[in-house]
Amino acid sequence: MIEELTELRKTADDIKEAIEAKRKNLIVAETRLQERKNRPNVENCIDVATIALSSEIVQLRQCISQLQIHLQKIEDQIKATTRLQLLFEQDISSKVKSLEIDEEMGVPIRENLECSSKRL
Repeated sequence: MIEELTELRKTADDIKEAIEAKRKNLIVAETRLQERKNRPNVENCIDVATIALSSEIVQLRQCISQLQIHLQKIEDQIKATTRLQLLFEQDISSKVKSLEIDEEMGVPIRENLECSSKRL
């Protein structure tokens, strides 16, 4: 379970890095498009370069959105796995306490019962 959590956290970190890289690319593309639209003394037109930049921006936004959805799923898995791990740890702790109580209280009682039954 610990290995699974480690792997999930690494995957989440990788996705966060990918999102950040895509955001940087998006900022560059948006800046380039804005600069094209605001050129002084040049007629504003929709040419192949403008269409390509607009298309790139749409693709980057879609990619970022998909990565965010995937990241949310991974983070949900991390939370669920962490909860499961805590439940297991609580269960194990409870069983350890039960065994300790049995050793402290149950064993002496059973030994007395065995001694009593041998005398009869």
